[in-house]
Amino acid sequence: MLVYTTLGGYAIGAVIAIIGLFMQDDTLPALGLGVAVLVTAVALAGGAFLGGQTLARFGGLIGLAFLAGAGLAIGGGAIAPWLPALGAAIAVLSIIGLVLLGIRRRVPMWLGARNDGSPD
Repeated sequence: MLVYTTLGGYAIGAVIAIIGLFMQDDTLPALGLGVAVLVTAVALAGGAFLGGQTLARFGGLIGLAFLAGAGLAIGGGAIAPWLPALGAAIAVLSIIGLVLLGIRRRVPMWLGARNDGSPD
């Protein structure tokens, strides 16, 4: 369902941008791009939250912390020079937290895991 919602949001953004191009309005293509970016952000936030919630009761907050940390690591330099380092630290700590929650719940949290749960 989330995929169809995302694709629908992209289609709406594209239609807004195309209408702006035909009307020769410079603000509508930017609005269409903004709609597509917002839909992407909502889909990523929903996936991060629900993915964390499958591991533990408040695991969704750790998933959202990872998303926020990754966002700060990528674009935080536009706000302050120390924010990318903080974002990277938050992302790494969130990954460690999610892996520990997965191990606690006996979810195979390593690459190359077999279907029976054994790492070999």
